[in-house]
Amino acid sequence: MWRNVNTSRAATFFLAFLFVLLPFLMVPSAIDPDLNPRIIAVSVFCLVSIMLFGNRPILLPDSFKKITIISIVLILFSLLSVFSAINTGEAIAEWLRIGVIYSFLLVSVLIIRNGPFNVLIPIRFISIAVLIFCGFAIVQTIPVVKDILANKKIIISSDLASTLSNKNFFSEVLVLLIPAIFYSILNDKKQFRILHIIAFILAFFFLILLSSLACWVAMIVSVVIVGVVFLLNRSSDTLVLKKSTVIILTITSIALIAIGKIVFEKVPVAKNLLFKVEMISKYISEPDLLDKNAMSNNNSVFDRILMIRNSVKMISDHPITGVGMNNWKLLYPAYGVNGTEIINSGGMNFEHPHNDYLLIFAEQGIFGILIYIFFFFFVFNVWRMNWKSTTPSDRAILLVILFVISSFLIMSLFSYPRSR
Repeated sequence: MWRNVNTSRAATFFLAFLFVLLPFLMVPSAIDPDLNPRIIAVSVFCLVSIMLFGNRPILLPDSFKKITIISIVLILFSLLSVFSAINTGEAIAEWLRIGVIYSFLLVSVLIIRNGPFNVLIPIRFISIAVLIFCGFAIVQTIPVVKDILANKKIIISSDLASTLSNKNFFSEVLVLLIPAIFYSILNDKKQFRILHIIAFILAFFFLILLSSLACWVAMIVSVVIVGVVFLLNRSSDTLVLKKSTVIILTITSIALIAIGKIVFEKVPVAKNLLFKVEMISKYISEPDLLDKNAMSNNNSVFDRILMIRNSVKMISDHPITGVGMNNWKLLYPAYGVNGTEIINSGGMNFEHPHNDYLLIFAEQGIFGILIYIFFFFFVFNVWRMNWKSTTPSDRAILLVILFVISSFLIMSLFSYPRSR
């Protein structure tokens, strides 16, 4: 139905693999229900792709060569931190996972470059991915609906995660996919718009329901960044809205407002977000509370501050070389874990500081974090070059890409999307 004369079979297979197969792929009995099976699948995909296309010439534009080089440097440099790992086996597994992810990136670029197609084709697959994720989440939401109907206390647990490990990962995926769907609502053909509208409404509904503060901060900041870029480069040709599009956007907006009102009335979304803001303000005004063993410290805000504090101390002790791959989770308790009984008793252990930049800096040192930052520097440079060479009427998709990259970088301050 979506066959396009400009779409290669390899590109179609790639899109189906990424946006149809992977969202389904989860093994509940695995140690990590979604990461391990998907890494295996991506590894096989890369291996098969290299075998099939290995003999063909690599056609990369000059702008992408720097991204390729920095990706290879990043993979090789991270290998050095494996030698100082306490658990060598886990460190090697982590290094291989990093290598697989960057290999998948490069293979994906090669496949897409080899078979150029209308940008709306992959976005239709994105909408399907969102529908798959949200389909699983709807089933998981049934107990919440029953509690609402029975006027019981509503609690949104981490189990509302679709086919991902927890609700925060689910929220992050939706944040990265939803701008492309919005773009397609404005630009795709009429027969596909209903697909995008349903996907957009469901994604927005679960973003509200899951109430991830990091995701909302990322979206708000990204909207501001995209808005500023758009206003500074606005043109009458950049965005032209048809009458039918305005009607669709109006109806969609009304539906989202209605859904938001219902969720905020029935589910303690606003209360949860307000609690986090209040705790942040409390720790700023009462810093001594962070060093006390108090019941009030039994909250996620304290957990994050504890991990940040210990990470900074770890970095200050090993600023050049870092502590070694996968060593953060083993060494952070040495910098203090006092604060709540559940942490003191070992009832809660952290494997990650919930900040990709701190993790890389702590484990790979100053050069590791600089290489990681340079990767995104080159990505933004490619974006800038395309922005300059693209006509105003074609810049909308670049604004989508800007939103996605900005959101990823901001969420990395509060979570670990790089690792997922």
